[in-house]
Amino acid sequence: MYYKEPEDKKPCKNSRRDIFLLLLFFFYGLTANAQQNTIREKKYSFEFQLFANTNFNNETSQQLKFEYEIKRTLVVYKQQLSRNINFCLAGDTYVKDQNKTYNRKPYLKRAYFQYNNHDLSFSAGLLVSEQFKYQRKIWQLRYISKTFQNKFSYGENRNIGMILKHNLSSRFSYDLAITSGYYTPINNSSKKYQIMAGQTFKTNFCTFRLFNSIELHATHEHILSFFITKKINNGGFGLEAARKNNKNKLADEDQYGFSIFGNHSFSKNTMCFARYDTNKESVKSHATNIFWVGIQSSFKKHMNASLFYNNKDLDMHFYGLAVFIH
Repeated sequence: MYYKEPEDKKPCKNSRRDIFLLLLFFFYGLTANAQQNTIREKKYSFEFQLFANTNFNNETSQQLKFEYEIKRTLVVYKQQLSRNINFCLAGDTYVKDQNKTYNRKPYLKRAYFQYNNHDLSFSAGLLVSEQFKYQRKIWQLRYISKTFQNKFSYGENRNIGMILKHNLSSRFSYDLAITSGYYTPINNSSKKYQIMAGQTFKTNFCTFRLFNSIELHATHEHILSFFITKKINNGGFGLEAARKNNKNKLADEDQYGFSIFGNHSFSKNTMCFARYDTNKESVKSHATNIFWVGIQSSFKKHMNASLFYNNKDLDMHFYGLAVFIH
């Protein structure tokens, strides 16, 4: 997600940077204090993710145009503070000037504590919702495109709040969340409290998930979605649909759509994939239709690369190479 800083809010730039640094020192202090008596038993991990795309497209003209873009430079630090408590801190960068994609600014992506006890977990802080984490896991190709709900803004994928997750059995689990509407960059925040609930059902035939979200505001913006996934031999497919009422806080506006995707592995390191999205906003006369098809190769354990074709509304054509280093 890119963020473009408004020109009339430049004086806030330094204050946001100061807040970011203060948060880093604060969480570093917490983890350092927790490790003083158990430094020999500390368990931690670092993770780095880089999304880079190179493509030829005719988005602005009938002639092909070459573009290069870095979509993510994510650094994740995880620390096990005790047997049941973990801490996660992650930072990313955003493009300040769309004309200078190489000029990126850092911001805090995640900062949360998590408590685990057998089949129950509780997380609090700046975190990613269970809905978006599950969708990314099923789609597998986040470095090519965001998941359907994230791409068309059916809620925010991260928020400051609390999440409770409980696995009642090997076939059924649920998660509840309360979020504040604050996320980074702060200027993009909706600042409206939300309640979210998700239920995941697993059967021998498929996996089904239902998700609800309601905004605690005068308009009570409501999001309802579900998706079904099925594994077949060396591949699988999925279907997800979502509807959002009171979009833009107007009672006579809504948004709805669905996504179908599938993949097949020819070998351990090679996979082909396809996906189709359609999304309709009531204020627009036509729906947005996007199609992807491509092939992915994996190199050892830490690099994936894909050649793909992307079509939007049968008008804009993209031919791309995407790289995921992790």
